[in-house]
Amino acid sequence: MNHYYSHGKLLLAGEYAVLDGVLALALPTVFGQSLTILDHEVPGQLIWESYQSDGVLWFSGQMDADELRFKICSDATIGQRLERLFKSARSLNPSFLTKGEGHKASSQLEFPNNWGLGSSSTLINNIAQWAEVNPYTLSNLSFGGSGYDIAAAQNTQVFTYQNIDNIPIVRPITLPWTFTQNIYFVHLNKKQDSRLAIERYRRHEMKQEWRNRIDACVASIIKVKSLEHMIPLIQEHEQLISQALGLKTIQERLFQDYTGVIKSLGGWGGDFIMAIGPDHTPEYFNKLGYQTVISFDEMTQKK
Repeated sequence: MNHYYSHGKLLLAGEYAVLDGVLALALPTVFGQSLTILDHEVPGQLIWESYQSDGVLWFSGQMDADELRFKICSDATIGQRLERLFKSARSLNPSFLTKGEGHKASSQLEFPNNWGLGSSSTLINNIAQWAEVNPYTLSNLSFGGSGYDIAAAQNTQVFTYQNIDNIPIVRPITLPWTFTQNIYFVHLNKKQDSRLAIERYRRHEMKQEWRNRIDACVASIIKVKSLEHMIPLIQEHEQLISQALGLKTIQERLFQDYTGVIKSLGGWGGDFIMAIGPDHTPEYFNKLGYQTVISFDEMTQKK
C-alpha cells in the first residue's frame, strides 16, 4: 500500500498578480486530500474511487492502465480530465503504470468540493508523488496557473511565493501577527471559477507601477504586527485588486455594516473571504446566511 497526502490552499495576499511574478502570501490549510494505492487482482486494470468529505462516493471508474482510458466511469467529463492527467504524468515518466500490475486507487477529500481549497491541486500533487514526477510541471501540463497551490499542497506553514521565469520560489515564514484570534474565513456559499477570474484579470493589462504597489503592499502585510496597522493595508490591497478587475470590493457590495475589515481571497465573488474583526464575527455572518465561518486556528491547526 502507498499513501499520499496534500494540503489545501488559501491565497491570503497577492491574488492574480502572482501570475505576473508579484510576491504572494499563501496558507496551506489543515484540510487536504489523500490518495491511497492498493494492489488489485486484475492485471493492467486501475480501479479509481473518489470520495467527498462526508464519505459519499462521487466518482468511480475502471481504467485500462496501458491505454490510460476508462472502460467505464460514473461521469464522462471527470473521467476525461483524469485521463488527461494520467497521460500528462506518463509523458513525464514513461514507466508510470506500464508494468501490467493491477491497482486500486482511493482519493479522499477532507473539505467540501465547493469550498475552493484545491480539489484539483491536491489531486495533482498526490498523483505527481505516485508517478514520481515534478508536480509543478504536471500542473502546468494539465491546469496551468501560478503554481502557488502546488506549493501549498507540499507545505505545512504559511509561506511567501513567487514565480520568476517559471521557477517557483517558496519561502516558509512565521507571521508576526498578534491578532490571529480576530481572523475568520467565511465561505460565500458558491464556488468561483478560477479560470474565468484569471481571464477577467488578463483583460485588464496592469502597468508595472500597479504591480510594484501590490508587491509593496504584500511585503508590508507580511511584516505587520498589530491589527491597527493591518486594517489600512487590507483596504489598500482590496482597492488595488478592485482597480485591476473593475469590480467593487466584497465589503462595498455585501457587508458595508461589518465593523471589521474584509478581504476577498483568490477568485473574487466566491469561495472564501477573510474577515478580521470582533468576537461576534461568526454570529454576524451566520445571521446573513453564511454558516461556514472558520477561525484562523481551525483552518491551520490539527485538532
